[in-house]
Amino acid sequence: MGYHVTILRTDKGKKIPILQNEVEQLISSVDVLKAKQDSLGRVLITDSTGVDPDLFLVWQDGEIWAKSPDEKTIQLMINIAEKLQARARVRGDELETYSNYNESYIHEDDKEEFYRILNLRKKLKSRVLVRKIYSRIAVVAFFIFLASLAKLIFKF
Repeated sequence: MGYHVTILRTDKGKKIPILQNEVEQLISSVDVLKAKQDSLGRVLITDSTGVDPDLFLVWQDGEIWAKSPDEKTIQLMINIAEKLQARARVRGDELETYSNYNESYIHEDDKEEFYRILNLRKKLKSRVLVRKIYSRIAVVAFFIFLASLAKLIFKF
């Protein structure tokens, strides 16, 4: 699995789909992009010049996404979001919204979900810590038991 970065639209937490005709208009307005539709109904967006073979965006279910994009691709996605306007933005898997490749923030529409996930992670970490402590106690208890057993058997 890779890290996904998505161009999406939201308004007060509700997703607003990016329509296929918007994607088609976008492709025609940006010289270096070309698009084709695959058998799954997705629009695959690539570099029409052949200069950047790593450029690969997918329009699917009202969003445009890239898997593990590099700095140049993220910047292109930010430029695309600006062209789409109307609340379009670039968001990563960690719910960070990109201002540019090096700067991100938590968008107002994502704050509730972000803090919910943060709290879940804290709970998970504490559960993992408790399990580690119990595992270590069990190992120590096992060796104490073995030592006691050896002492009884061999009468040290």
